[in-house]
Amino acid sequence: TPRLLSSSNDGDIIFCYDRSKLCLYTLNGKLMRQAIFEDETIQCMVLNIDSQYTVIDSDRGFVQIIRTHDLQPVYAYLQCDASIRSLAITHDQK
Repeated sequence: TPRLLSSSNDGDIIFCYDRSKLCLYTLNGKLMRQAIFEDETIQCMVLNIDSQYTVIDSDRGFVQIIRTHDLQPVYAYLQCDASIRSLAITHDQK
């Protein structure tokens, strides 16, 4: 069963299964991509305003930016001292 989901303005939906498996589906339910982030437990995820990027975080304090269309990592921030429980992106995407 999915633990988290985020929907895009384009009709794509990203689900997080188990601890670290991301799956990208179309609105019709067709699986487009999937990715597994080893040794991570994804706590939350949020899409930016144009749905090109998804920001995910883990219980180990990592925040990563991934491309939504292929679920490939683009950037990872330095590890924080504690786990991250919530994410938000401002309108100016900073």
